[in-house]
Amino acid sequence: MIHAAAYAPVKQPHVARRSPVEVFLGCQPNRHTERAFAQALRRAAGVLFGPYAATPLTDLPWQGIRYDDVELLKARLIERGFAVSTTNVTLAAVRGLLRHCRRLRLLSAEDFDDVRDVRRASGGSLPSGRALSESELAGLFAEARRLPSPLRERDMALLAIAFTTGARRAEIAALDLADYAAAGLVLTLRATKGRRPRHAQLTAEAAQHIDAWLRQRGSEPGPLLCPVGGNERVRVARLSPGTIYRRLRLLSCRAGITPCSPHDARRTVATRLLAAGADLGTVARQTGHASLNVLRVYDRRGDDALRRAIDGSLRLPTSDHAWAHCA
Repeated sequence: MIHAAAYAPVKQPHVARRSPVEVFLGCQPNRHTERAFAQALRRAAGVLFGPYAATPLTDLPWQGIRYDDVELLKARLIERGFAVSTTNVTLAAVRGLLRHCRRLRLLSAEDFDDVRDVRRASGGSLPSGRALSESELAGLFAEARRLPSPLRERDMALLAIAFTTGARRAEIAALDLADYAAAGLVLTLRATKGRRPRHAQLTAEAAQHIDAWLRQRGSEPGPLLCPVGGNERVRVARLSPGTIYRRLRLLSCRAGITPCSPHDARRTVATRLLAAGADLGTVARQTGHASLNVLRVYDRRGDDALRRAIDGSLRLPTSDHAWAHCA
């Protein structure tokens, strides 16, 4: 016979409710996006909450924001000279946070719909960054070639990967030895933005640089690119995205060119592929752009490429005989 106590309801443990800020930032696809949105929320807090802006984000009353507050936020950011893109990222962060407020029943559906109706800031600015020229690229590789081994091989492999795949620095840092397929000239990028793994194609020259580095690194499983100590010994550990950024800045400064970043390498890959006649879809497969509209911003072929295309494609008849023939 089953004792009556077995039918007594089980007391559920208390689960503390997380703040909408924690939920919103915690659901971002990677740490880079999480940090960018946290910075955007801090920017919005400076406008919306005034003297309380220094309060932790999780303690601010975001659920009290309404349509007029978001319109005020947009106007104030533009007045303070923030770029249109920065303003729109801030608005996107606030809208995303308020979406979670609605799902947590902290904001009514009607109030959220009003907030969602706030239009993006219009206008634009000159694109940031640049695509490196052939001479600048040669200068970078020349400086890496002057380094002592095995730092030389490591940085040459880093440059080869960055300027062939167009990968983001976090994607490069996350590469493992197992992600490199020498036979197929392919790198498998797994820690990608939006969690969309992809295969990036390598040139034979890029593979040679990676192979030279692997002869120094060894075959121990683990990260593909590793730190090199002061005693010129390789430590099989992961390079940070910040280290990759600093190495490119250092090499470009030593080469006497304007400091470049891993994202400039990304712009360079997109620009060179487009200049070679590749279509946007093909370039997006290599660089991992989910939006072709975003990819167009990476096209830095400039006025010279436009001039060559116009001169080669839009030529007009130059003689009366040509006009008569057309008639």
